Amino acid sequence: MKCTLTGDFATTYKGPSVKNDVGKPFHFSQYVPWVSAAIGACFIGVFVLWQVRHHDHIIDDAYSDLEITSALLSEHMTQTFDTAEKALLAAAQVRKDAVAFGYDQATSHKLLKALHGGSPIFRTLAWTDANGNVTASSTFNDSKPYNIAFTPFFQAAREDPAIATKMYVGRTLFSKRLDAWTFVLALRLNDAEGNFAGVVGSPINLEYFNRVDKRARLGQTGIIQLLRKNGVALTREPFNAAQFEEAWADRGISTKPTDNPMSVAFHSLGLDDADTRIFGISAVAGGGAYLAVSKSRTEILEEFWQDLIYAGIILFLVVLALGTSAGVIHRQLRRQEKLEKDLQLSHRRFEDFADSASDWFWETDENHQFVWVSEGVEKAVGQPPSWYIGKSMVAVSNDDAESEACLQHLDAINNHHPFRDFEYRRQGPDGDHWITGSGVPIFENDGRFAGYRGSARNTSELRRAERVLNDAIRAFPGRFMMFDKDERMTLANRTSIAPVSDIGNHLHLGESFETITRRLVSAGLMNDAKDDPKGWIAWRMARYREPGDNFVLDIQDRMIEVIERPTHDGGMISLRFDVTERERAIKADKEAREAADLANQAKSDFLASMSHELRTPLNAVIGFAQILGIDQDKTLTLEQKEYAEIIAKSGQHLLNLVTEILDLAGIEAGHLRLALEDVNVATAVEEALTTIAPAAEKAGIQIEPFVGSNILSARADAQRLRQILLNLLSNAVKYNRENGTIAITARFFDKRVRIAIIDTGIGIAPEVAADAFVPFNRLGAEGSNIEGAGIGLSLCKRLIEAMGGTIHFVSEPGVGSTFTIDLPTGEEKDAHIDAPQFEASATTTQSGQYSLLYVEDNLENLSLIQHLVATLDDVEMLSAQNGPEGLEIARTKHPDIIVLDLNLPGMSGLEILQHIKADETLRNTPVIALTAAAMPIDVKRGQAAGFYRYVTKPLDVTAFLAIIDSALAEGSASKRLPLSPEIPESKAETG
Repeated sequence: MKCTLTGDFATTYKGPSVKNDVGKPFHFSQYVPWVSAAIGACFIGVFVLWQVRHHDHIIDDAYSDLEITSALLSEHMTQTFDTAEKALLAAAQVRKDAVAFGYDQATSHKLLKALHGGSPIFRTLAWTDANGNVTASSTFNDSKPYNIAFTPFFQAAREDPAIATKMYVGRTLFSKRLDAWTFVLALRLNDAEGNFAGVVGSPINLEYFNRVDKRARLGQTGIIQLLRKNGVALTREPFNAAQFEEAWADRGISTKPTDNPMSVAFHSLGLDDADTRIFGISAVAGGGAYLAVSKSRTEILEEFWQDLIYAGIILFLVVLALGTSAGVIHRQLRRQEKLEKDLQLSHRRFEDFADSASDWFWETDENHQFVWVSEGVEKAVGQPPSWYIGKSMVAVSNDDAESEACLQHLDAINNHHPFRDFEYRRQGPDGDHWITGSGVPIFENDGRFAGYRGSARNTSELRRAERVLNDAIRAFPGRFMMFDKDERMTLANRTSIAPVSDIGNHLHLGESFETITRRLVSAGLMNDAKDDPKGWIAWRMARYREPGDNFVLDIQDRMIEVIERPTHDGGMISLRFDVTERERAIKADKEAREAADLANQAKSDFLASMSHELRTPLNAVIGFAQILGIDQDKTLTLEQKEYAEIIAKSGQHLLNLVTEILDLAGIEAGHLRLALEDVNVATAVEEALTTIAPAAEKAGIQIEPFVGSNILSARADAQRLRQILLNLLSNAVKYNRENGTIAITARFFDKRVRIAIIDTGIGIAPEVAADAFVPFNRLGAEGSNIEGAGIGLSLCKRLIEAMGGTIHFVSEPGVGSTFTIDLPTGEEKDAHIDAPQFEASATTTQSGQYSLLYVEDNLENLSLIQHLVATLDDVEMLSAQNGPEGLEIARTKHPDIIVLDLNLPGMSGLEILQHIKADETLRNTPVIALTAAAMPIDVKRGQAAGFYRYVTKPLDVTAFLAIIDSALAEGSASKRLPLSPEIPESKAETG
């Protein structure tokens, strides 16, 4: 059904009707010249004022157009710089992987080439080392040396750590290697310690920017420039290499910030018309640059001056006509002819404007039928103007006459009201077209309705763009909603795969965000709001009005990520994604970490228990063997002494094995505790060499003098460093050959301390070298008579890495091995202080009778200490098997020395120590801890408690007797000068 209007069709149209009522001539000829002059002056004044305003409008429009062009191009450049920055960040990550996994140059080239991906923006992607050597490139897969350390962007990245996270824009230079003008975008590369490690950069393809800039058609004098914020030109369109070369060679470039970077840019490129140009300039976000568009005032005003001359001629003719009319009133007929000609000229001018416009114009009669249509309609919809004559706007529509839009239009024109943007669909030769028309009513002088005049345009492309946008929104994999500045929803998709599809039933266009939110809460769909609906709604509205980072909501037991971003017109775009699986995975990972922490704690408890249970029997084995070896009564045969030595040696070997296994297990469980400090390397090495010297001498191995500075300092745990050195030196002795040598050096290398241990031993075969640091792997020495369990190297590696260092080796079978340790350098020079040494002695102070109280629940350990004390002539041993009994004996007997086991029934050794310290008569008595609790945390706890010495089982008999001798000596002095209740930490012995 078509919309139809009643009335006769007009068949012809001769243009707009003009009523020319000519009045009778005036009889005031004497005043005509003055009136004519006044009118002429008014015309000239109006003409001048209008031309001045027209001139200003043209200049203002030019500024506006250039600013819009600049803003559009800068937005494109912003996206280009953002893309470039992401590519550089990705290349930086690839560089880290290349360093971590040791990629060769070909692999790095392939990865960079994949990142480059043929992008028209980059000429190449490349990175350098810290010295400026290009080590990998997406364009060149060769090893030809190429150094860029002299370039400004490399120097800037080396000096400014901020360039590691913010892309740096270099100045424009001519690259001989690329044979092109370019400027470089770069990022700083840091190593694991944050030190400068090189640059990842990309020379930019200026031809790409110039191709983009050419799309902005600015005429013959238009120039588009990309500038740094200090005004330095990066590129321009049209591009002129000669000007760039001249600017860099002769003029120099200003690096001072300026409020008008364009002036610097024009000067730098040799342009002398900066003051006669109009320009627009916009900042390029993220690139540290401006986008400037300029055009010559002369070209902009060229058409104005032509029109001014033409209009001036017309004004002259009008004034002349007025002057002439003053003297020739009798020539009214000729004047009438001239007026008719001017009218026809105006009509033709109007038709020219109408035909050249993208819109077309039309006029209807009182029956709403077209009587005139401009020629532009044929270009827009394919039908000539004659096709419209006699038809109404509604009649040419293919839409339903009963539609709301059609009925509203009919109501407006039947009531002779103006209408605007009436949209209808019309079938044309090449398919449907959407037409939008606007019109105003025409009335005769007597008020009679005469029809409509108006304009129309083809909006089909706009409608197609809207459909594409709607299709994209419908295909969006999440929920998409748009709100206007009044917080009312103007658009929302209803895709079936949007998060929590039931929400769509509560979304209604035109409603406010707050209304929709309250409805969802009332429906019970927002799980987060159930405890406090009112408070949650207030929080949600505040979050909507001041959007920040993404956040997650619990909607119908689904975890929905919400992304809200404001629009330029004050509205809001809200996106929703279902991230339930991701959140569940995060929760599962957290639970797994908690379970792992519990498992690690259980492992730690197990290690402490195992340490105690293994050391307790070993204490008796090694202790009694050592007592037999002393043979104070000289009753053992040589063979029996040899047996006792074998027992002690085997027990010590078992103890070392237990200690290494527990250390290794403790590291793997994450319970390693390190006391990092500046350690004097020479001191640590000398202590280790002193300890290993007897074994080397027995094996016939010569130890060469240490080579290294006495002030060289490493950041390490002193005890663990000595343990590592002893382990490596022990291996160098065990696996050396007869009359072999061992050398150890230390030096400063590449900002780290490097310690090397060199031996002339049997070496490590290449086929087993990869397993050198694998626990319990003896690298083929299983069948030899050399003692070992294959734990030492593995333990050394883990300890060194925990201290921030590395270990590696080189070895040649039959020639020897070199193990190298790299550690962080110390922050200060070490001031070495010798630790107190106790000389081994089987005798004790001979100044009176002494007593020793030993509190221990293990009978074997009690027996061991009884035998030891029996070797001391003037020391009487007292014993107790629990804490209360031991305290009672201490308070009644006042022993000179108290030895405590820590793991006692009823009361621990630490609790007994607290009671002793609180007793005025006992607080100065030396208390020695003798315990199997040898884990690092146990040792630190015991040292902090205030023991005179903290000795771990198994017992070193000679060292223990020396500690007793020292305590008794201090006890004798204490009779004259009471001991301080504070026990110096340097006296703690860790066994």
